[in-house]
Amino acid sequence: MRPDVLAVALLAWPATVAGQGACFVPNGTNRHALADAKNYKYEPCEDNGHSMCCNTVSGDKCQPNGLCWNEGGRLTWRESCTDPTWQSPKCLKLCVHDEASTDGVPSSETDVLVTKCADGSYCCGNDKNASNCCNQGRGVRIVDGEVVTSTSRRIGPATSGAASTIPSSPAFAPSPTGGSSEGSSNAGVIGGAVGGAVGAVVLASAVGFFFWYRRKKRTAAAEGGMREVVQQPYVVKEEGKDEPEMRYYAEPSELPGNERLPVELGGEPVPPDRW
Repeated sequence: MRPDVLAVALLAWPATVAGQGACFVPNGTNRHALADAKNYKYEPCEDNGHSMCCNTVSGDKCQPNGLCWNEGGRLTWRESCTDPTWQSPKCLKLCVHDEASTDGVPSSETDVLVTKCADGSYCCGNDKNASNCCNQGRGVRIVDGEVVTSTSRRIGPATSGAASTIPSSPAFAPSPTGGSSEGSSNAGVIGGAVGGAVGAVVLASAVGFFFWYRRKKRTAAAEGGMREVVQQPYVVKEEGKDEPEMRYYAEPSELPGNERLPVELGGEPVPPDRW
């Protein structure tokens, strides 16, 4: 080959590579420049703006959530993105660090197999580690093309760099051993128990007060009725006095009929003026 033709070919090669979808793995490397890419062709999932890419030669199909589904192998992949910095929200930041690997290649440098758990979340890989991740409830969810952790916090774009600053995938986070979520749950249970106890005390007090008040009213009514049947004293107003004088009426009584008048010796009754 002539030197000038070789030089033109070498100059044109990067443009050709970039023109093949210009898809990049998380560490910023063009996916078509990798050693295993000679038999693959990655194409963007969307025509305009940044988007995820899928290997169309292998039959991978773009999914609405940004993953790639291979019908023949029944496999799900996280592949590349058109943004070399992976700062775009269209880049699905799932399994972007090196917690998992595919055929010994770190996940930040290549495509990564992804396992969908029974609850709809995702874990990196398709081996025993992925199964453990699913069984322990450590998978992440994808909402509107973005990764959402179990605490409902979306993993936003990184601030600098392509690979080192992309937030790590929570799908490989250690098993929870207690923390803020557990503490919040315990606090909620304790608070509910205390609130229920206070409510029960208030209710019992209200019921007790109701019965006490009703008994008091009945007692007061009974005492009032007894006072009404007691004979009231009559009032006698004397001449020359403004205020009446209270007198009590006494029923007249008759002296015993067998009472005898005193008599003087000799059989004659004693006159009253000599008693």
